[in-house]
Amino acid sequence: MPRSRDNWQAMLKKLDEFCKKNGHCNVPSNFREDMRLGRWVAAQRYKKKIGTLSREQERDLAKLSFIWSPSDHA
Repeated sequence: MPRSRDNWQAMLKKLDEFCKKNGHCNVPSNFREDMRLGRWVAAQRYKKKIGTLSREQERDLAKLSFIWSPSDHA
């Protein structure tokens, strides 16, 4: 498994932990407790928007009830 895939899976696990703790996956991009996670979540939204997020990644995020549009969630 390439390093970038390992990193993606590690961040997905962090997101899963955030979701379990907070009851949602709407991590703010400026999340002070883990700035890296907030930036990663924003990057996944952007990758989907421009069509570079793989179907597998999109499916993995959907399993966590990922919030694609934070403004829709507010």
